[in-house]
Amino acid sequence: MTAFYILAYACGRFWLELFRGDVERPFFGGFSQAQWISLVLAALAACSERLGILPQSQWHWAVPLSIASAMSLLYVHRRCDPSDRFELTHPRHIRELAEAMQGLDISFSPDRKATNSESSTQSVQLLQTSAGLRLSSGKLSLFGRRMVYFSVSRHPRQLELRQVRRLAILISRLNSFTVPFDLKPSASGVFHILFSFPTLEPDPSQARKMLDNNVPAC
Repeated sequence: MTAFYILAYACGRFWLELFRGDVERPFFGGFSQAQWISLVLAALAACSERLGILPQSQWHWAVPLSIASAMSLLYVHRRCDPSDRFELTHPRHIRELAEAMQGLDISFSPDRKATNSESSTQSVQLLQTSAGLRLSSGKLSLFGRRMVYFSVSRHPRQLELRQVRRLAILISRLNSFTVPFDLKPSASGVFHILFSFPTLEPDPSQARKMLDNNVPAC
């Protein structure tokens, strides 16, 4: 029974770690410390059975082998995934992005109202993450709408539309935005994410023209 409990814990803990967002524990090769420990525990338990230290069971060898196989397949998949989903949505990268965005000034003055004749840009700010993600943000007050925009790119690899959609959803959640977003790609590989907060008559076509003229490339 000792071997069964060790192997059950190792297997369960390995798969549980895939759904956790623990940023404090060290990671090696894309796997958490707990996942490596699970592999070692399962291998030690199976070897102990082989040496006669624990009662032997033939199927127990399947646990460390399945964990090692899963790690190999996940590693290859992450390396070959063109969207780099694992790297961009890794808990550490999300925390890094969240901490960086805390310093961005994307709020409007409550006593300042946009008018239908107003057209201005404010406060363009730049940042870059360890994953090569480049992000600039700013504010627009344009024809009755207040808008917050984010221009994102990545170096050296370019972003794909599905990556930008995930980033836009993440940015929306980090900033507690309740409005939908609009994506606008550019020929230079920069994507513009626009959040529009209507106050008077909306005019999204004018907003896109303003972005082309005023948003710097990341």
